[in-house]
Amino acid sequence: MTSSTTTLKLPASLKKRIAALAAKQSTTSHALMVSALEEHVARAERWQEFVEQAATADRAAEAGGPVYRATDIHGYLDSVVRGEPARRPRPSRR
Repeated sequence: MTSSTTTLKLPASLKKRIAALAAKQSTTSHALMVSALEEHVARAERWQEFVEQAATADRAAEAGGPVYRATDIHGYLDSVVRGEPARRPRPSRR
């Protein structure tokens, strides 16, 4: 992995907090910040993907695609979580 240098101007209080946390985790401030940025970016990317999938599903439902009753979905998921046999819900009529 190639790296490039980036400069961050941090408030002194945040820099102290990062240093203290890094010391407790037996790592460096640099490694802690890189890890935190990686986790944040990955989470933001997953969220963006979720929003895009939701928008696609909404457009499909609006165009006449299948829709399901929330109570049917919740009942199905409750059964699955409890380890009980469960039939997949069927689309509801509009």
